[in-house]
Order: sequence, then C-alpha cells, then structure tokens
Amino acid sequence: MVKQIKKDNMRTTIVIFTDHKVPVSEIPNYKKYKFLCNYDLVKQYDMIEDPRYCPQMMVVGFDPSTKRRQKGLVLKDIYITRINGKCINQPIGLINGSIPETYHNLNKREAITEESRTIKVTLEQARE
Repeated sequence: MVKQIKKDNMRTTIVIFTDHKVPVSEIPNYKKYKFLCNYDLVKQYDMIEDPRYCPQMMVVGFDPSTKRRQKGLVLKDIYITRINGKCINQPIGLINGSIPETYHNLNKREAITEESRTIKVTLEQARE
C-alpha cells in the first residue's frame, strides 16, 4: 500500500556516507550530512539509498527542523529508493523525494531574498 504524504512529515535527517552499518561508537569519526526528508518510515541506523549519491548512507539522527536554509547551508531533499536493501514505494505526492509545491514556495522565498541582496547598492557603488 502506498502512503499519502502529509506536508507536516518533513524533518531533517542526519546521515553518514558508508557502504556498511557502522558501530554506534564509530559514528563520531564520520562527517555528517543533513537532508530534508519527507519519508516517515525511515528510522535511526537504517541504511538508505538515494540514486544520486554513492555509497549508501546510514541514518544517524534526526532534527525536527523543516527549514531549507540551516546555518547558512541550503539543504536538499533526499530521494530514498531503498531502505536496508529493500525497494520502497514512493509516497503519493512526492516527486524525487520532494513535495513539489512546498519545494517551489521555499525556492521562491529564497530567490526573493537573494534578489533583494543583489540590488541593494549605493549610488556611489553604482557609479564605479
């Protein structure tokens, strides 16, 4: 059965890149990466696969934040096709791991913010 995705299911997933499960004691030795995740079936220590990345990833934590921009970085949505080696059905409403209207609305807001930064120049700066 394919689940209907709800907009409030998004959270930040923290992963490490590895091709095997890593003992919990060794996790601090790995660099951690954050992705926005719309998959509520992912659990801590699952091995997940996104066809855009190699090797696999191990989920090491979650953050309830749904902000696309965190600490100056713009997070990408993760597109999970396998969990622990098993193919998963994509929840209804997701396209490559993203909820289309949410993704576009966030990008529009970021574009407006970027645009307002680039057009703020003084008259002196414009003359140069």
